[in-house]
Amino acid sequence: TTRLVQKQLIGDSKTPQSWADAHFLNEPAQELLTQLVAGVSGFHSRDVSLLSLLHLIRSSGSVETCAETTEGCNQELHVVGGTQQISEKLADGLEIALSSPVISIEYAKLSGKPPVRVHCRGGKIVFSKAIV
Repeated sequence: TTRLVQKQLIGDSKTPQSWADAHFLNEPAQELLTQLVAGVSGFHSRDVSLLSLLHLIRSSGSVETCAETTEGCNQELHVVGGTQQISEKLADGLEIALSSPVISIEYAKLSGKPPVRVHCRGGKIVFSKAIV
């Protein structure tokens, strides 16, 4: 099965859903795959790359290790209150520019200004000492 997937994988554009649409003839098999992908990755099978899912399964050792909640398995640990709070804590004190698609980033010593210049769509320019 892995060899078949590797042959048909073009770059990283295939999803588990697109692969299942081409290979599974019955709906219960597709639904099982959708539930498995959601449980393992937290995403719908059409919203995750097949390559990243296969990497996750392979690096975990098995599908069972990815899905189980017993000690030593991927789903063993949980963050009380959800993982969103990690991003929120990391963002504390940072200037966050939402809805500002970046056009280009320049790294240079500008006279009297921080060394990073971020050009956003709409003409907005953000100066910073660093960028993540």
